[in-house]
Amino acid sequence: MLRLTSDYSRHQKILSVGLGLAVAFLVCGASYLLQERTWIRFMENLIQRTWMDRNFETYGASGRYVHSGAAFLDPVFAEKLVLVVFDDSSLASGLEWPIQRGMYLDLVQRLEKAGARTIALDILFGARGPDPRQDEMLRQALARPSVVVPYVLAARGDQMVQGGVHEGLLAGWTEHDYSTRFGFTKELTDPDLRVRHAVLEVLPSQPGPSNYALDIVALAHFEGVPPAEILERCRKRLFEVDLALPGSPYLFTARTGRIAFFGSDVSTATSTLEATDAQYREGQIQVLPAQQARVARVDVPSISDFIQVYSIQDILNAPEDQLEGLFGRTVDPVTGKETPNQVIAMVGVTVLGGHDVKSSEVGAISGVGIHANVMWNLIQGTFLHEPTFAQGLALVFGLATLATLVGVFLDVRAAGLAFLGILAGYWWVGYHLMYGGYWTTGGTMVPVFLPWLGALASFGSVTLYNVRAQKLARDRFARILQEVAPIPDLEALLGQDGLKVGSEERVLTILFSDIRGYTDLSEGLAPVTVTEMLNTYHSAMGEVFERHGGIVFDYQGDAQMVVFGLVPASQPNHAAAACRAAAGMVVRLEELGATWKAQGRPVFETGIGICTGPVAIGVLGSAQRKQYAAIGDATNTAARMQGKSKELGSPILITQSTFEAAGEEIVATYLESVRVKGKKEPLQVYGVDARSMAERTGGRA
Repeated sequence: MLRLTSDYSRHQKILSVGLGLAVAFLVCGASYLLQERTWIRFMENLIQRTWMDRNFETYGASGRYVHSGAAFLDPVFAEKLVLVVFDDSSLASGLEWPIQRGMYLDLVQRLEKAGARTIALDILFGARGPDPRQDEMLRQALARPSVVVPYVLAARGDQMVQGGVHEGLLAGWTEHDYSTRFGFTKELTDPDLRVRHAVLEVLPSQPGPSNYALDIVALAHFEGVPPAEILERCRKRLFEVDLALPGSPYLFTARTGRIAFFGSDVSTATSTLEATDAQYREGQIQVLPAQQARVARVDVPSISDFIQVYSIQDILNAPEDQLEGLFGRTVDPVTGKETPNQVIAMVGVTVLGGHDVKSSEVGAISGVGIHANVMWNLIQGTFLHEPTFAQGLALVFGLATLATLVGVFLDVRAAGLAFLGILAGYWWVGYHLMYGGYWTTGGTMVPVFLPWLGALASFGSVTLYNVRAQKLARDRFARILQEVAPIPDLEALLGQDGLKVGSEERVLTILFSDIRGYTDLSEGLAPVTVTEMLNTYHSAMGEVFERHGGIVFDYQGDAQMVVFGLVPASQPNHAAAACRAAAGMVVRLEELGATWKAQGRPVFETGIGICTGPVAIGVLGSAQRKQYAAIGDATNTAARMQGKSKELGSPILITQSTFEAAGEEIVATYLESVRVKGKKEPLQVYGVDARSMAERTGGRA
C-alpha cells in the first residue's frame, strides 16, 4: 500500500527544507547571472512553440480556427485593416518587383477612392530612382495626406537619426507631416532569428518627442489621435528594453510588445528577383536569407482568412466605377444609408524576392504580415503579457519551494507522483494563461524552463539527501540490530513491516562456552574490573567467531551461545568451522591470560561444548517482546557438553554428530560415553585437540 507521508525525523525534515530552499536560491542566482544566455531563451522559446503548435492544432488544422476566427478577433478588425501586397499573382500578371515608382501615385489615389483613410507603405525608398519623372510621381504620392511613410531609425552618438527615405521624396513635408505620417519600422529578432517582439516606441536620450513605430502612427492617423494615445491603450502589456541602434554604441530605451500572432501570409513563390540598380531596392528589409524562410507552417491559416487581402494589380486594374465601396459598406441602422468602409490599407511585398521575409512563431512571414499581426494586437490590446524578471524569479523560487515541501513531507513514491503532478499542473496553468485569452484579451507568458529547472534541482536535491539519510540511518540501525540480534538475513527482515513470530528447521552446529570459576572470580574483583575483563574476553572471542562464521546468539554473563552454518564463512562444513573456532578460543584465551597475569589480574579457563543437529531457528516471543533464537535438542546438548568439559578434563567437547559431520578437518579423540540430562541413551563424546588444530592454521586463533 502506498504510504503518503514521510517518516523522516524532525531534524531531517528541517535540514531537507533548508537544503531545498538553498538550492532554490542558487537556481535564482544562476538565473540572474545567466538570464541572457542563448540556451535558456532557446529552451523557453521551444516550450512556447510547443504550446503554439498545440493551440494552432486545435484552431488551425481542425478548421475551428478559420471557422470561428471572426469570433476571436475584434468584430470591426477586418473592416479596419486591408493588406495590399505584391504576391505570386502580381508576378503572374507580368508585374516586376520593384514596381515602377510612378505606379504608387495611381495606387494611392485608387486606394483613397476605395475607402482608404490611411495608407501605410511598408516599403523603404532609400535612394533616388533611375527615372526622375517616376521619382516625381512617387513624391506626389507620398505627399498625399493619407499616406504614412516608414523610415529607418539610426543614431549618431546619443542622438537619433531618421533615415532610409531619400530626402527629395519628402520635399514639402511640414513638421506636422513628420509627426503624424512618419513611423519607423523595426522588429527585434531573438538568437534563433525569429521575430517575437514589436518595437513600438523609442524614447529620446534627452527631453524631446519619441519616435513611434509605423503601426502606431498608422492607427493614430486613422483615428485622428496622437500616437501616444494609441500606445497608452496597451501600455500595461508593454515593457522597456535597451535597444542598440545602428551607428552608435549608446543604448536607447524602447517600449516593445510580445506579438500574439494569428496567422501568416507568405506565398510559396521562390522568386529571387533583383532590382536593376544595386542602389534601388524598395522593400529591402531582409532579416533572413530567403532559402531559410520559404515554408510557413501548414497548420497556420492565412491572414486572408480574417482580413481583406488584395494584390497590387487587382487594385491597379479594378474599373474606376467599382472602386468606391471595394472594401465593403456600412449600413447606418437609423437611416439605412450605405457608406463605404473607411480602412487602413497597408502596402507591402510577400514574395521572397522582395527581401522582406522573416521568421516568426507562425513560420515564415512577410514584413507587412508582421504589421498586420501587430495592428491586431494594437486594436485589441492583445500583446502577450510577460512577467518581469523579478516576477519570473519569484515563480522559480515558489515552484522550487513547493517541490521542496513535497519532497520533505511526502513518502518518496508519493512525492515522485506529486512532483510530476506539479510539473504537469504548472504546464497546464501556463498553457491556459497563455491561450485562455489569447484571441480576445491577450495571454500571459508564464516562464516554464527555469521554474521547472529550479523545481527539479530542489526536489532532486531533497530526495537524494533524504534517500541517502534514510539509507545511512537504516544501515546504522542494521549494524546496531546485528550487534544485539543475530539475524543472518537482515535485509529481508528490514523489508518486512516487523518481526513475525515463527521459525524454520535447519541443521546447524551450536557452540556453548562458559568461564570456569566465574563466581569466585567476580567475588574477588571490583564489578568495573570484572566488566572490563568480560568485555575484553567477549571482544576477542567475537573476532574468532567472525573469522570462522559463527554468530553469537546470546550472552549470559560469562557464557555465550554461538551458531555456525548461517553465514557463508561457516559453510558448508559448519561442524568443522565450530571446532576450529573453539580451538581458536582456547589459544586466544591463553594469550589474554598472559597479558592479564602480567597486569596482576587473575587468569581463568573456559569450557566449550559443541553439538550438530536440527534446530528450529526464528523469532520467539510475543507481540510485546521478541527474540531471535535457535531452539532444539542440539542446543540443549551443546549446553550439556559445556557443563561436562571440566569433569572430563578437556576444554572442548563435541558430540558424535559433530565429529562425524566435521570429518578429517579436525583433530579430536574419543573420550567416553556420558549420560546427560534429558537423554535416554549415553552420548559418545570427543575431545578436540586445540593446540593441534591451531598448528594446522599456522598457530592463528
